[in-house]
Amino acid sequence: YSQDLSGGGRANELRMESKLQDTVINMARNPSFEGEGSWAEINAAAGRSWAYSTTEKRSGSRSVAIEKTDAAAIMYGLRQDYAVVKGRTYTASAYVKTANMEADNGGAILGLYCYDANGAYIRYYSHQVDINETWQQLAVTAEIPADTAVETMRLYLYVENQGTAYFDDVQVEYADGQSRFNYIRNGDFEYEME
Repeated sequence: YSQDLSGGGRANELRMESKLQDTVINMARNPSFEGEGSWAEINAAAGRSWAYSTTEKRSGSRSVAIEKTDAAAIMYGLRQDYAVVKGRTYTASAYVKTANMEADNGGAILGLYCYDANGAYIRYYSHQVDINETWQQLAVTAEIPADTAVETMRLYLYVENQGTAYFDDVQVEYADGQSRFNYIRNGDFEYEME
């Protein structure tokens, strides 16, 4: 609402509004890469690296840059693990921007892995982004089996082939679709702050 400091008769006038939206608890730790730690490197090898970037960021002061210069067709990146509830549906989303990637040659991707009754991976993937000069939101949804052997889910931020992907504003939520990014970190006090 607007304050009427000038006496112009505009007191309590609605100035902005927003669509009704769900309250989202973001389970991701260090989702905007403003802190240190919380992410584990996977498939490390020569020609693969990651670093915080202050030049490319969607919000805050930095993002994470995942770069792959080797030609091996293997996914490289970072991951986080989450405790999950059997039978629930979870969605992970992140904003991504790419550089030095070729069209139709892999790209940036999100992966959510959970486990079946025998302890084998069930893999879910977002669509791939290869050539993208603006921030685009990727999302992937996974349903945890009611008979899962392991109550853990893994989120992967991947680069599949050569190039660099910048990831920012990662969100993991209990939902069957992505929501707007929640900037409040650890809003449910589920984990210790870094």
